[in-house]
Amino acid sequence: MDVAGFALRHDKALLFAVLVLAALGVRAYTQTPASIFPNMYFPRVEVVADAGQLPPDQVHSAVALPLEQALQNLPAVQRVRSTSAQGSADLVVDFDPSTDSRADFDYVNQALAQTHAVLPSGVDAVAISINPNNEPIVSYALTS
Repeated sequence: MDVAGFALRHDKALLFAVLVLAALGVRAYTQTPASIFPNMYFPRVEVVADAGQLPPDQVHSAVALPLEQALQNLPAVQRVRSTSAQGSADLVVDFDPSTDSRADFDYVNQALAQTHAVLPSGVDAVAISINPNNEPIVSYALTS
């Protein structure tokens, strides 16, 4: 079968198909998000506790453990990881992906408010919602 002959015989049908495809292309172009990367939300909240000049072992026992115990009892928590260093404790709370990230963040803030009395005086714990959309894509470090 000759392609040119087919096109001449079915010119109206081909013109209709081209117009429909063009209209669908314009519609898709106007509805497609303009960002390079899609918005992503992870069911993860980071807690940073500033403990002044406490050594790592005291930070772990007096700050990280009480916070871990309070955060593990929250609804939909899958895992709590903590790292203790000189004067600070970092905790990462992973939630079930099917839950609302804003509600999870509110639960963490409520747990921090409840454990504030148990922590040593001067310890400030702050919850941070992890949002990769606010992070740089590439970072460079120069060393001498």
